[in-house]
Amino acid sequence: MVLAIVLLGAAVVLWWLNSDTNPTMVDWLTEVGRITGLLAGYAVVVLLALMARAPALERGIGSDRLARWHALEVAGTP
Repeated sequence: MVLAIVLLGAAVVLWWLNSDTNPTMVDWLTEVGRITGLLAGYAVVVLLALMARAPALERGIGSDRLARWHALEVAGTP
């Protein structure tokens, strides 16, 4: 369930694109930078949520599993 919410949030970030009829290389690079920044910001929010010790998450998932997920995301391991 949590993974589905995280993936849905990432999909929303990726959907946040401006459609341009005739993009140039500069427009393309700007969009890549924008999307990369949005995904990085979203990843930070997810990492903070995993370690925030929210009662609902700790009861439903468990603090040990949340800490493992946090460590996997920080290490970059899928």
